[in-house]
This record gives sequence, C-alpha cells and structure tokens, in this order.
Amino acid sequence: MKETWKAIPGFNGAYEVSDLGRVKSLPKYHYSDERILSPSYSRYPKVCLSLKGKRYYRSVHSLVMLAFVGECPDELEILHADNNKLNARLSNLSYGTHAKNIQDAQRTGVKPIGSAMDNTSLTERDVLSMRQYYLDGLLHSDLSIKYGVSRAVVQSILTSKTWKHIACIHPDAYKEQMALNKRRQRKRTTITEELVALIKRLYSEGLSLGSIANRLDISKSCVAKYA
Repeated sequence: MKETWKAIPGFNGAYEVSDLGRVKSLPKYHYSDERILSPSYSRYPKVCLSLKGKRYYRSVHSLVMLAFVGECPDELEILHADNNKLNARLSNLSYGTHAKNIQDAQRTGVKPIGSAMDNTSLTERDVLSMRQYYLDGLLHSDLSIKYGVSRAVVQSILTSKTWKHIACIHPDAYKEQMALNKRRQRKRTTITEELVALIKRLYSEGLSLGSIANRLDISKSCVAKYA
C-alpha cells in the first residue's frame, strides 16, 4: 500500500506524518537517518515532538488531520469511523460534532445505551412506564421510590437528558404536568386504609386513573401510587 507523507505544521519541517498514521523525524534535525517515532498509548496513540528545546505531546490522529485536512474547526472534534481509537489512518478520520461522535459510538456498541449500560438497573420498559406514570400524575418523589432510583435520575429521564433513544415526553407536556403536579401537591389528601381500598376497587373495575381522581377529588399521583 502506498504511504503518503506530509510535513507537520508548526515544527519547521522537522517531522512528517503519513496517511497511515505514522510519524517520523527527518534526519537533518534529530538523527542521521529518518526515524519512525514509537507512540505511547493511553486513550489515544501519542508521540513526543520537540521544538527549540521544548517537548510537545501530540495525539497521532490530530497530527494526521492537521497535516492532511487542516485545523479543526471550532465546536468540532475528530471522529473515528470504526470507533477504534488506535486507528489513526486518514481514511478512518473526519471532523464532526460531539453529538455525531456519540451516535457513532452507540451505533457500533462502543458506548452502550439504555439497559446495556452497566450502571443501570432500569430497562426500556421501566423508562417508558415511568414517563407515562408522570403524565398520569405521579410525582418525582413517588417515581423515585417506585423505581428505586434517585430523584436526579428521575429528572434526567423525564427531561430526556438520558434514555433519548426511546419515546420521550415533549418539553411542553413536561412543563404542563409539572405545573399541575405542583398545584395538586398543595391539596394532598390524608390517606386512610378505607381510601386505599376504594382506589384499588375502582381501579380493578376498570376506571382510569383520571376518572378515579376526579370522583374522589384527589390527585392522579395519589391514585397511581395506590391503585
């Protein structure tokens, strides 16, 4: 395979980078012969370049893009088509948005989403039901208890900061329900065993949460909690 080399901008012609993701120093600056630099590996392959006695550590993929494409535009970043951070070949690189970077990672399975994540006990069904319960009147605190997660997690799910890949609540609907819930919180009813039994009976008879709430003059969140 043919390998194309270009000078790395900003280093006075002392180094070149290839479209295959290799970096070399030129002989007249550092050694008598050309020398391929061995990268170190952390998150990305990096090489150490020197200029006027100072050392500069640069990721190989950033050098490839700088030499062959140009400076990275503001608000963009370097994307790896195969999401392999070790593959710094020009054919694998491009500039794109952070959102596109995340989408690519999710598409290839590098960044798991939803129930595939290790740090969640929720499933897609849980999240869908949580969002529906909220629209039916259940409060953040109630949902936190019901699903065994923090209020912050509930908030992130309801506002679609997380779990964006499944049906979300429209922002206007979220705000309207939030205002309604706040009004209902002000007139919370004392819950007795008799009231709980009545809620359960009406719900078992097929009445909707809204119908029960209207009949008993209580909030939907109260009905949903005990139905």
